[in-house]
Amino acid sequence: MAYKIILSSGKEIYLGLEKSVDRITIQNTLPLPPDIKIIYELSPNKSKFLNELKVHLMQMEVSTEIYPSFEKLESINLANFIYFDGFSRNKLIHEIHKLADATDLVFIMWKKFTESHLPSDGQKS
Repeated sequence: MAYKIILSSGKEIYLGLEKSVDRITIQNTLPLPPDIKIIYELSPNKSKFLNELKVHLMQMEVSTEIYPSFEKLESINLANFIYFDGFSRNKLIHEIHKLADATDLVFIMWKKFTESHLPSDGQKS
């Protein structure tokens, strides 16, 4: 069973009930925007970007998967899990907001990564 949660900011987060493992999965898949995808594919700093992103998300305790691969990044899947033995309404709301914050972090880091590949004012003719 799956639900789409739309936050007041307009962000979409997906919630799924997995009965086979008695847990709730809260996730969001973020496709790489086309302009960032081109910059990413041409960048020599791919590993730095993904390593920094992964470290920040690990500190937030958010599970991260890169699709389909490091070299051909097309999307990033973010997820949190709540097992029923630790379930509470407070925990659910906290995890939803944590995933929303993680989504914001990905967009902020994408912006920073993109801007780092644009010519600076001193380089423009």
